[in-house]
Amino acid sequence: MIAFLLLWGQVCDLPYTLRHQDSLWEATPSSFRALARARKRLHFREVRSEFTPSRAFFSDSALLLLRLCLQGEVAYWYIQKGTDSLLFCSKKPSARWLRKHFLCVRGPRTWEKGFPPYKRIEVVIPLGSRPQVREDTLWRQNFAWAESLVLPWTLSEKLPPGRISALSLQARYFADGKVQYTHIGLLIHQAPDLAFDQKVIEKPLHRLPKDLQKRFLELKNASRYAYIVRIQDYYPETLAEAWGWMHLWRARQPLPLPVQLPSPSEPPVGTLP
Repeated sequence: MIAFLLLWGQVCDLPYTLRHQDSLWEATPSSFRALARARKRLHFREVRSEFTPSRAFFSDSALLLLRLCLQGEVAYWYIQKGTDSLLFCSKKPSARWLRKHFLCVRGPRTWEKGFPPYKRIEVVIPLGSRPQVREDTLWRQNFAWAESLVLPWTLSEKLPPGRISALSLQARYFADGKVQYTHIGLLIHQAPDLAFDQKVIEKPLHRLPKDLQKRFLELKNASRYAYIVRIQDYYPETLAEAWGWMHLWRARQPLPLPVQLPSPSEPPVGTLP
């Protein structure tokens, strides 16, 4: 079974408006074959060496296309090959070519068919020390989530080795303040020397067993420590900023530009919206 790879097409101009400037694409091996055919036409080259890779480069099964960043008439391609990270640039591909060879999961729209506009929010409930914020010890307040929800869930899932560090929740935040939770996931810190934890499983909430869905609803209404890690395709740079977004979300307030975000006076401990 061929695993789908995520191609994150991102507009690089800052500041972010949180109006979904970015696009998210799915890429398959056929997408890489199309890129191989178009490499000379697009003047596709490695940034430092100006070297244009051969077709064989794109057929390597260890190749991951992580992000496509468009800046003016130049496209920057972030590629991972094994443990090596590479940066390529090219002429800006046309939207028609991208849509033909890559599946656009999320484009300039901020809503799906049948839904009014909303923002995609991802929040984490820490269940242990997270490697990117080791100084944060408030995760100890979330023991009930680990004991009542996560532990029973892991008994029915095959997880890679590592230490569970957080529970991930995705939600839709509508303009009228309504919140609709859609997905749940688990983050694992796989090795002590890794600087980040990794999401290893994610599924729609309605796919959870009925008893776990009931436990989630019960826990959601209890006071817990959580913070926002993503709004659309914008990622808070610091833990304090993530706290600030969470305070606004809990108050069902509109989300401003990052530069206009008020500094939080205390950690966001309370019920989920």
